[in-house]
Amino acid sequence: MMLSPLKPSIGWMLILLTASRSVVVNADFGDAVDPTFNCPAFTTCKQVCVAKAQDCPDEMLCPANQTLCKDGSCSSVGTCDASLESPCQYDCAPVACHKVDAYYDSCLSTYGPWYNNETTCGETEEELLHKWSMREPVFVILYVWISLLTLCIVAWCAYNQRIAPVSGSVQPLNVQVDKEEATSWQTGYRRHPIGSLLYGWTCLTLLGMHALLGWLSVQYYIQQELLTEVVGGKFEDEENLLKVFEILWMVSFVFSFALKWPYSIKSLFLRRCELHRATHVAVCIHKAATESEETFNSGYMSFLRLLFANVRLTMGRIMSMIFSDVDDFGQKKGKNGTYRFCVIQTNLEGSRYFVFGFRHYNFDADDGRFKPGVYSIGATISEIVTAGTVPGGLTNVEADARRQIVGPNAIEMDKPNLIKIITKEFLKPFYTYQLFMVWTWVPLYYYYMAFTWTVVITTGGLTVCYFQYRNERKLYEITNITGEVCIRRDGQVIQVSPRELVPGDVVEVSPGLTYCDMVVVASSTILMDESALTGEATPMLKTPVDQADGKNVYNANRFKRHTILAGTNVLETEKTVAVVTQTASYTARGELIRDIYSYKRHQFKFDVEVPIVISILCFYAIFGFAMVVFFIKDTIIYSWFYGMFVVASALPPLLPTVFTVSVGISSDRLAGKRISCTNAEAILVCGKCDTACFDKTGTLTKQGLEFVAASARSGVESEFFLAMGSCHTLSMTKDGKLAGNPVDQEMFEKSGSVVNSSSGQVEKVTDRNGQSAKIVRHFDFDHHRMTQSVLVRKDSDNSLIAFVKGSGESIKKLCMQDDLPIDFDEALQHAAMAGLYQISVAMKKLPATIDALTVTRDEIENSLSFIGTVDFKNIIRPETAGVISHLHSGRVKTVMLTGDSVLTGICIGREAGIVGSDCDIIIGSCDESGSLYWSNSLGEQCTRPSIEELLRSGTELAISGQAFDVLRTADPKEAARLMDVIRVYGRCTPYDKVSVVSAYNELGRVTLMCGDGGNDCGALKTAHVGVALSDAEASTVAPFTSLDKAITSVVDVLLEGRCSLTNSLAAYRYMMIYGNIETINQLINASLLITFTEYCWVFYVRSFVERTMLNHLTLYN
Repeated sequence: MMLSPLKPSIGWMLILLTASRSVVVNADFGDAVDPTFNCPAFTTCKQVCVAKAQDCPDEMLCPANQTLCKDGSCSSVGTCDASLESPCQYDCAPVACHKVDAYYDSCLSTYGPWYNNETTCGETEEELLHKWSMREPVFVILYVWISLLTLCIVAWCAYNQRIAPVSGSVQPLNVQVDKEEATSWQTGYRRHPIGSLLYGWTCLTLLGMHALLGWLSVQYYIQQELLTEVVGGKFEDEENLLKVFEILWMVSFVFSFALKWPYSIKSLFLRRCELHRATHVAVCIHKAATESEETFNSGYMSFLRLLFANVRLTMGRIMSMIFSDVDDFGQKKGKNGTYRFCVIQTNLEGSRYFVFGFRHYNFDADDGRFKPGVYSIGATISEIVTAGTVPGGLTNVEADARRQIVGPNAIEMDKPNLIKIITKEFLKPFYTYQLFMVWTWVPLYYYYMAFTWTVVITTGGLTVCYFQYRNERKLYEITNITGEVCIRRDGQVIQVSPRELVPGDVVEVSPGLTYCDMVVVASSTILMDESALTGEATPMLKTPVDQADGKNVYNANRFKRHTILAGTNVLETEKTVAVVTQTASYTARGELIRDIYSYKRHQFKFDVEVPIVISILCFYAIFGFAMVVFFIKDTIIYSWFYGMFVVASALPPLLPTVFTVSVGISSDRLAGKRISCTNAEAILVCGKCDTACFDKTGTLTKQGLEFVAASARSGVESEFFLAMGSCHTLSMTKDGKLAGNPVDQEMFEKSGSVVNSSSGQVEKVTDRNGQSAKIVRHFDFDHHRMTQSVLVRKDSDNSLIAFVKGSGESIKKLCMQDDLPIDFDEALQHAAMAGLYQISVAMKKLPATIDALTVTRDEIENSLSFIGTVDFKNIIRPETAGVISHLHSGRVKTVMLTGDSVLTGICIGREAGIVGSDCDIIIGSCDESGSLYWSNSLGEQCTRPSIEELLRSGTELAISGQAFDVLRTADPKEAARLMDVIRVYGRCTPYDKVSVVSAYNELGRVTLMCGDGGNDCGALKTAHVGVALSDAEASTVAPFTSLDKAITSVVDVLLEGRCSLTNSLAAYRYMMIYGNIETINQLINASLLITFTEYCWVFYVRSFVERTMLNHLTLYN
């Protein structure tokens, strides 16, 4: 028996379900149906087809006054409808006799001879039909074409990689990944006539395969007489046509997926060669697996991963043998690293280079390899100053030579092209699988399903492309800048494009955007707005580098007061000259863009398990296919299609669309709440977040500090108020206002001092008592020292005094111990417990013989005398406590990472709800020797209870950043266990914040970091989810940015993430369960030789999309 395709016949089902059990009713085509299901059944006998009307059985002849119509009905003479068609399918028996009703057994016995004659006639006719055999010339051509191409590809790979690999084509390459040197290699390739021919041949073949599948599908419906208006049918036999379709489908499927193994089809046909002859360079970067990835290798997962790793290894060895994929790079392609082909370009001077990670790599003929295009104008301050004091600047020859090395001063990013993004997306392996599964639905009258799947898959893919295009567009707008710069070149001052700048250029700074990193070597005044990079809205004064620091190695962070960063804005300037130190991707802004572009989502257990799930489903699909073939005991031609329908159910091609729909809706809703999302994939990660880390100042609390009190030590009141008025980095704007650090401004205003300013720089200070002093030299705040210093010369006695301010702990180390107040530690602890931000102030009188311009900071900041304190307080945001409470109700652990003291963090933590209002706190600190000790909130040293006792008693921990590093170094396992009860991390440097977030990641926690940008950028990038309360460019390293700078955005992001993840997983489970149920259903149907109509499948797809969107809306609301 042949299982032919079923067409929809819903009328039969409705009649069987609703008809009375005692009557005979009419079904489709006027046939009689007995709904009683009694045997023998009374029904309409099968249509009898004969050569002539006279050959019909007597019972099937029309009455004398009627004539037989084409469809077998009887009608009055001359009244038959000309449009009627005969239901008979054979030309040898075209006449349909009139149908009669009888019992089923009677139909077979009475009209059996006529049925047999029709069958014999049809078989004879089919034997006379022309059936295309697999030996037809056209098929022979296809065999030869595919076989020859495959052999040529295998031979080409063997010749290119094994037989003649070209020694010296692989060389090491110096590449920085995450600001660290990574193990990497470079391999030379060039175009080759044979390779180019094979490439074109392969592309033509891949396109031709799909064109042939489309042509065969059209031929099927021509053969079925559905496309009656189309001429050119080549197949007269349905079975023969479907066999050709299946063979072509399977060959195309294997061929297409085999070509997914190489990095790209185009790169496969490049010829290995020495680097000096190469037109392309393959850059391979190896990156070791992270500890967080290792956490997934435990328990049953370890066994499953090992099992499927061996399967992949076997498949990999087979593909490596076919493509001769020799491991020349030390690591397999794509294994814990990246593998990318870069095109070699030639500049106007004939130098060869390629661009990778926005950086130039130039060919060094002496070493025979490409090297990073780096040019240094000097390591020390004096060398940089010397380069910047050349009267006429660089010559054009020098500038051109340096430009050949470093390339143009631009982030060379191609303008996003939506067509290219769509092409790249739809060439991914799963889309290839989806396309081939769509082809299986086209024949057998399932074209409705093929069309529906095509629409859904295309919509999902285009949605992904749109989000990718939007993100790349934002990045391109950041990198694409234009303008003009005034520089000294060849003894003249000229205007040039920012692209022309090179290290060592002397720039005459003017108001507006800056395009490179520079060091100020001369200036009367320059006021900068660095909010675009740091998020700090307060203008900053820049000063020329100090000649006394000439021997010091230049570092942009250490000498930031003298450094102008690319991407910042010059507000005011006069007679400012700066020398270029870094251009393009080596600038601070360039490094930021590289971080954004290279962002990789963290690995999760789901990511690790998905390949295993897909592998299991593949085996399940193969089993289902085999069972369908077994149950349908008929020709493989038809059972193949129904088996592929089972494969489509077991491994649903719509699976990626599940996540695309949810993420797209969530991203749009977040945008409506003024939360920018630069990485839509991070939305799903938000749903798994279980640990939220918060910066304190500007995040949990309001931006800035409020003055509380100033306390001077007895006997040094005048020096104390002079220190308050002079120890700062404030500058005077053209409109007469002071600009600079908000804390410095607040302290200066409360001191009651006035300033005398020249060209914006504060040169002289007069305190509230009329005492005046000239500011001689500044030392900026140092994150490692935690201090800031100033040298002043008093007008009254011409004495030279150093004022130093900083944290109480740092000032204590610098002061003479016998000069400190007896209650210094108690007062410091009391202030911290009250949540005060306390600044300690000290001084030192310097000898009259000392040279103020050459004295070092180390000489100044020692043996100090304590003179007083200034107290400020952070005011907590009104919404902070509600946000923290909301997170706790959602079982999200909250911790604080602050640069303030641990006790201050505890106080703010209690107000915010991070630390329990009535719970005991044990504090971890380090003594002067760096040893870790524990104390209670009163400062009394104590023994830390065990983790079990801590959990049982509800006691929580707080620890300094230094103490946490000591603890992790001494006992990593114990530190990991204690992190469950640590609530506050105090005195954290930017590095410490990254270290804490990384530690939570290594524990398998899904972390969120919320900060206001600036020094939080490292932690924002390290966390699985970063929420920046800043519109600075630096904050774009975080996937989410709150444009309103509201901490409530954290709750919005997590709610949307949980909604999206819940909906995605529900739809994912729905797809998986549906696949299993439908696979079993189809196996049962196959055993009964029945199947669904196309409308059943179409209604399923529509209900799936509606269900996904409805679930999302319901879950969120």
